[in-house]
Amino acid sequence: MKALAKNFHPNSKHNEGYDFKVLIENHPPLKAFVFKNEHNALTIDFSDPKSVKELNKALLFAHYGLRHWDFSD
Repeated sequence: MKALAKNFHPNSKHNEGYDFKVLIENHPPLKAFVFKNEHNALTIDFSDPKSVKELNKALLFAHYGLRHWDFSD
């Protein structure tokens, strides 16, 4: 079991990290931003606004039933 994320609410669906495989299945454009970090875990560059935008789209599509979400860059 992974350690709980310290910055998430205790009831968050993402306390054990993001399941990037599921997120990519629900929003394939996210794949271009996902890489393995030095701990061999899948992640994105959270300092890149485009990466974060695609992650948020994937989260909304995978976990909250949305099929469209966008805002201008």
